Amino acid sequence: MAGRSIARISLAGACAAILIAATSCATLDEEQCQTVDWRALGQQDGMNGRPMSYIDQHRDACAKHKLPVQEAPWHEGWAVGIRLYCTPQNGLQVGQAGSHYAGSCPADLRAGFESAYLVGKRVHDARQEFSRAQAELNDSMQKRLKATTDAEKQALDTEILLRQSAVFAAQTRQISAEAAYDRYLAGLPRS
Repeated sequence: MAGRSIARISLAGACAAILIAATSCATLDEEQCQTVDWRALGQQDGMNGRPMSYIDQHRDACAKHKLPVQEAPWHEGWAVGIRLYCTPQNGLQVGQAGSHYAGSCPADLRAGFESAYLVGKRVHDARQEFSRAQAELNDSMQKRLKATTDAEKQALDTEILLRQSAVFAAQTRQISAEAAYDRYLAGLPRS
């Protein structure tokens, strides 16, 4: 019975989160639809790496208020902003931060951005893996301190050895990823 109650609570929480997200998805409110500088908004959207199709969300938000979207200025701004976003230097930063890339870079900039993004993302993922492995090792060590029987201590000693190996392997991958990042960064032209 307790399992069903927890499941209902989890389902209710998930539904509430979806409802909140659905009602807060509008990109612009009525006043913003009336007063926004569409070119500046397009540039900002581009600089945030949003795809060209993102204007559809503005169109939907403003349609709720029966207000038009000024597409031409938005597209002009987006074209400027996306070129600022889609640089290899930014690709490294976006990847290293673990941020999502929406595949928004134009064809002439895509390869440079995406290869840099993957180098940065590898650093992010390696750091996450190292952090997770270290936390698991710390958890096993805490359990070992609380163990009371010899069998329990022996099992935890084996687990700790395995976790230490996982930490070492994760640290090695992190060092390798960071070295590749540094090499990639050193090879980029200075702006």
